[in-house]
Amino acid sequence: MILIFPDIHGRSFWKKPLQDVIDRKINPDNIVFLGDYFDPYLHEGISVDEAIINWHELTVKVWNNLSPTIPIFLYGNHDYHYLDNYFGKNANGGRMSSKHVNEIRGILKDNKNILQIAYQTVIGGKNVLFTHAGVNANWYNCHKDLIGSLTAKNLNNLANSEEGIEALSDIGAYRWGNQETGGPLWNDVNELQDESVADIDFQICGHSQQKENPVIKEHFAMLDCRKPFILNDKCEIEPYPMH
Repeated sequence: MILIFPDIHGRSFWKKPLQDVIDRKINPDNIVFLGDYFDPYLHEGISVDEAIINWHELTVKVWNNLSPTIPIFLYGNHDYHYLDNYFGKNANGGRMSSKHVNEIRGILKDNKNILQIAYQTVIGGKNVLFTHAGVNANWYNCHKDLIGSLTAKNLNNLANSEEGIEALSDIGAYRWGNQETGGPLWNDVNELQDESVADIDFQICGHSQQKENPVIKEHFAMLDCRKPFILNDKCEIEPYPMH
């Protein structure tokens, strides 16, 4: 069983489930955060300062209680545009804080050892890929020569080259970009086909915020709706009981 936290943006819905893990009320095999820790929605009443404090509270809770087992922290577009200048220029999420840019960039650089583009595992007999925004077949086929086989390792390696950063910066028309489709940090849920991509049987992502409910199909789950989820041992998505 995997405990999943979609886009945080300074929100606190991670606190109870993580405390449940610490208190041994649940025992997940892993914990995955799908990215976007900063750049809060101001209409939700969360300031940038509060989002930064929220990140520090989260990581202190993890280091003090879960080490040496560290959850998977994925990058979101609202994180990566602080970290890389090319990505920030070409794929800015639109809410980058000019006042706090150096502070957030420093936080991300200090935590580069725990942050990654993708995570992959096998559960319920299925090859499952976690990214912030999902990988669609068109984007993968466009960059297949650069990526190689579709694995989390190869997606993470994109961060190590200029060509890789350019591919990660792709934004499609659904998000007002110039490319055919977005990459795993910017792909819109409407660009995801409900089919397996390469050797990936099931994908889990966030990014395309929904009002209430996640988008769950046969081959992918888009969970960005301000609450945690569980991927059970049958590779089925369940809401996390918050009461």
